[in-house]
Amino acid sequence: MTGTAIEALTAQETGEIFLITADIAVDGEILFRLVNNTENLSSRGNVYEAFAFTFVLPGTSDSGVKSASFELDNVDRRIQEEVTKAAGKEITAAFNIILASDPDVIERGPYKYILRDFQVTRQRIRAALYDFYLTDLNIPGLRYTPQNFPGLF
Repeated sequence: MTGTAIEALTAQETGEIFLITADIAVDGEILFRLVNNTENLSSRGNVYEAFAFTFVLPGTSDSGVKSASFELDNVDRRIQEEVTKAAGKEITAAFNIILASDPDVIERGPYKYILRDFQVTRQRIRAALYDFYLTDLNIPGLRYTPQNFPGLF
């Protein structure tokens, strides 16, 4: 994280604006580049379209683990149409946090997820975010051997 971002986070007041960019792809081909802003933004050589969306990182609360989610306004039917056409294909998203004053520098990210469990209404499109690297994990992570679990043998 840059000094400017740290200063903005720790300041009592700041003029800095943190933005989130989203690169949405189907089977590796990027279909949409969105930014949660009121105007389009150029970042790292790409133009991101202004769009209202919410990106919630996974976390914990008193009620348990909260999963990551992505929710956006359904004001542009292109996204709904692409989601419908992509049934059975892998839809992914990469999220980056940037500063509006220096959009070419990624402050945090990329956060990469697989989008699943879409819920589409007239107003909103909501998707659950699954860890992009979940398929790389061995489940269970340990093998039940005498060396790892001597009490079982």
